Amino acid sequence: MSKMPNAAGYVSLAISLLLLLTAWKSHAADLPLPKSATPPELCLTTGKNPSPGQTLKADKTCPSGMRWVFQR
Repeated sequence: MSKMPNAAGYVSLAISLLLLLTAWKSHAADLPLPKSATPPELCLTTGKNPSPGQTLKADKTCPSGMRWVFQR
């Protein structure tokens, strides 16, 4: 016949896991965030179509004066 598990063992395991997750979360806050997966926003040129979700915005740094930007 098998023994019943000790409730104190489960409690100590739960506390250990909680402490481990808390320590990992505080360490993860110090890690740098990954770069955005969105492609760079390009200047308007003839023959190029926008990606889905892009609109035109006035931009004097582009030769055409317009830049495709992602809607936020």
